[in-house]
Amino acid sequence: MYDPFKIDEPTCISFSFGRSSALMRWRVLDANGGLPSDARVLACNTGKEDEASLKFGERLSREWCVPITLLEYREGGSFEVVTFRTASRNGEPFDAVIRQRGGWLPNPVSRYCSSELKTRTMHRYLRQVLGWIDWETLLGIRADETRHGGPGRRRWRQQPFGLELPNIGGGTAHGNCTRCFLKTLGTIVSLEKEAHDP
Repeated sequence: MYDPFKIDEPTCISFSFGRSSALMRWRVLDANGGLPSDARVLACNTGKEDEASLKFGERLSREWCVPITLLEYREGGSFEVVTFRTASRNGEPFDAVIRQRGGWLPNPVSRYCSSELKTRTMHRYLRQVLGWIDWETLLGIRADETRHGGPGRRRWRQQPFGLELPNIGGGTAHGNCTRCFLKTLGTIVSLEKEAHDP
């Protein structure tokens, strides 16, 4: 029987600091008896992630003994490998990519923030550091897909930790990035009010 989580070639496992992404990683570990030698877990910090998201990624890495390579975009189309401690917290990578684009802000028509800060940054690392030429990429499982159940999901729910963000109906307004232009104005206003009203 075909198992989409079974890895038999170089594979980049993209981790986006969320619950669905963590579940996908758990399924990969379960299907392969651990992380295969030709797989890498990569995450990209935009500098605008919620602190709870960064903490979640760090805890997953520690508890499951699976390293996450944390990357940040650098102006000029380069990147830097950072750690939980050294990761940007004030939007520095995001500011750098906006400067690179002449001050033009990302928007629903031109979502270059995701392609530059994440996708291309990962590709640069895989090519330049690992020397990979061809690989598969696992991007995750949509949150609504996890409702279908199954043994993998049940074991995941037994983890002694979770993403410490408010979960309302299976989602959170706090997720990446904190003030994303794809969020509604009402959501952004609510988040700003929450941040300034202790």
